[in-house]
Amino acid sequence: MATRRTRSRSERGHTLLELTVAATLVAVLGVVFGMAGRFTSGETLRTRQRARAAGELHAVVEHLRQDLARAAVLEIEGSGALTITPERPIDGLEHNRDWSAADGLEYSLAEGKLYRTVLPHRESSVVAVGIEEFELTQPDGETTYVRIAAGEGLLRRQVTLVWGP
Repeated sequence: MATRRTRSRSERGHTLLELTVAATLVAVLGVVFGMAGRFTSGETLRTRQRARAAGELHAVVEHLRQDLARAAVLEIEGSGALTITPERPIDGLEHNRDWSAADGLEYSLAEGKLYRTVLPHRESSVVAVGIEEFELTQPDGETTYVRIAAGEGLLRRQVTLVWGP
């Protein structure tokens, strides 16, 4: 009589049902990890945008802070520009300034770029890019409020500077 030899499970291989279940699990895991990667990359982009907006605002605030510290008069132009007239320097200290007492400065926003212009020479430089708002108000005629904003929506960052004589 012939003996019937039984093969172990590892010798027989996998059934079609087992292979289908395994392929389905791999596909589901791929979709889950793909969605997690997309979410993570979106968060990374938003974080970079927030950091960029904060960096641009920091640059603007530092420039304005230094210039406003030397200001004697601020004027808001009809175009939305801010003109800063400096205090007269103490004799012999003009070398510490990057703009002379006869000059002034003008800050203006155009196409998302905030420009700092030395007057009367009209030498302009870009202070920051990505600036969405540069709003100037003088509600009491003396105190000046300078509001600067960068970014949009939830990524928006805003700073308000106050200057008074």
